[in-house]
Amino acid sequence: ILSLLRQLVKSAQVFPRCYDLVEVQFDSNQVREGGSFADIFQGQYREQKVCVKAVRVFQKDANAQMLKVFAKEIVLWAQLSHENILPFYGIHQGPSGRICIISPWIDSGDLFVYLQNFPHRPRSPLVLDITAGLQYLHQSDIVHGDLKAKNILVSSNGRALIADFGISHIVISTKLASTRSLGGTTRWMAPELLNNDEENCPTVTVKSDIWSLGCVYYEIFSRKIPFYHCTNDVNLFLIRLKPKAMPRRPTDVSEEDNISDDMWWLMQRCWDSEPQSRPNCHEMHALVTDLLRVFDRRCSHEIPLWKAVEGRSTVGAIREHARRILFQVS
Repeated sequence: ILSLLRQLVKSAQVFPRCYDLVEVQFDSNQVREGGSFADIFQGQYREQKVCVKAVRVFQKDANAQMLKVFAKEIVLWAQLSHENILPFYGIHQGPSGRICIISPWIDSGDLFVYLQNFPHRPRSPLVLDITAGLQYLHQSDIVHGDLKAKNILVSSNGRALIADFGISHIVISTKLASTRSLGGTTRWMAPELLNNDEENCPTVTVKSDIWSLGCVYYEIFSRKIPFYHCTNDVNLFLIRLKPKAMPRRPTDVSEEDNISDDMWWLMQRCWDSEPQSRPNCHEMHALVTDLLRVFDRRCSHEIPLWKAVEGRSTVGAIREHARRILFQVS
């Protein structure tokens, strides 16, 4: 049913009104941070702080086209419900018609910042959280496409929340938006995606996500970015183009930042140069649980994260939206 609804929305190029969040307020002159494909603002929606992620575009009519592309994905994103996935609130059209993705604002910030601020806190539970969240996305037929510590948030109770899933795939495939230096993403990118041939541009897959997942493990246990020894984009590209290139195992680190032999073995499995030889998320979850002796943590949906959209009947809204589309078609 969900697949049919996505196709209906794609054909009609509209999405349920309950996901058009016109009440969102934010100062477009106060950029809090810039990601690979969007500028990030702190906003307000129904007396709750929200994250406003405004996609960058470089074509005059790109916003309208981008909204049509996002319409199909909104139906799927709205159905996601997992303790390790950042909730999706909806879409807001900001100044100049910019498409803004709205989600909860997480005060503690992203995983990269969290690891620097709290180096002594347990890290193994975060590994299990992220693996479980990615497994859920893959089971929902969603490829993340830009998995890294900066795109994972940590909630107030210490749970990892995967964010920005599917956005990079939309941005790159439509060629409607602008991106920052690819060097920032190349560190986490699977080798099969490094082809710069515009006519045969490779597509992100669940297997390329697994490569990136290994890089996130690397960030968690070493508190370093992949290929940290490459200080500029030129050196990085030269190294990445070498056959079977993978991140270097840190040696001159403190005991708490040391990567165990078992985890290094698992990371190397993620970094297999042959995509089909990499484990899938189900296998990764089992391996992580066994190696780290960490078991599924109790489900703990944080009520404040869902407060802004409480009372919204997602299923009912989508069914009613589908009914209107079918009525228009008939």
